[in-house]
Amino acid sequence: MKKDQSKKYAVLAGIFFILPAISAIPSFISLTTFIGVDIASTINLKMLIVLAIDSLISLALGIALFIRKKNVVFVAISGFWLLFYILKCIVLVSGLSINVIFSIFSLAVTLWLFMANCLPKFKKYIDSTKSLWFVPYALNLIISIVGIVNDIILYQKLDDAMSGAISVFSGLISAGIGNLSYLFMGLWLYKSYKNEIENNNFLSQQMQPAFITSPEVTETVEAQETE
Repeated sequence: MKKDQSKKYAVLAGIFFILPAISAIPSFISLTTFIGVDIASTINLKMLIVLAIDSLISLALGIALFIRKKNVVFVAISGFWLLFYILKCIVLVSGLSINVIFSIFSLAVTLWLFMANCLPKFKKYIDSTKSLWFVPYALNLIISIVGIVNDIILYQKLDDAMSGAISVFSGLISAGIGNLSYLFMGLWLYKSYKNEIENNNFLSQQMQPAFITSPEVTETVEAQETE
């Protein structure tokens, strides 16, 4: 039985999911200080709630990845994540965009991957892992590139090169962390899936009945048939 080498990817994915939750603490504190300010209190309250829930989802997924037990917890987290994102778009986003559509599709594929890998009833679809594991990463990479390009165009129009450079730099760091989390999560699912398939094949071969084909036995059988 081959040793499972996929655990390192789960740990790396967990780290990169937990980092955004930790980095959101300063923003959470700064938004909290503005709650109650007359003009922006409602907007700030909505942003505070969204930021808090996003951070909790990221933290929960990171912890689950550290534990590395394929169970219903992953399905529950990813299912809630998809539902919350759709609700967030309904409340805060006016209209659909390419980024929103790609994000919903990415979360839907993530949910499916966890269902196929973690739920016994969906194990028959586990082979879809080898063709879908990279899709959330690829979609989020496209979303990140589109977002950075939009920032560059916006700050060029505003003729504010310094703010544009800072925004692009912070966007690159945020995109790098976010994309690595999806990449390592997908690699964990794919590598652990391959390991599971190979080990199951190995066990099934070990359980097959062995047939004796030594020359002595063969000659005895042939002699009996001749008689």
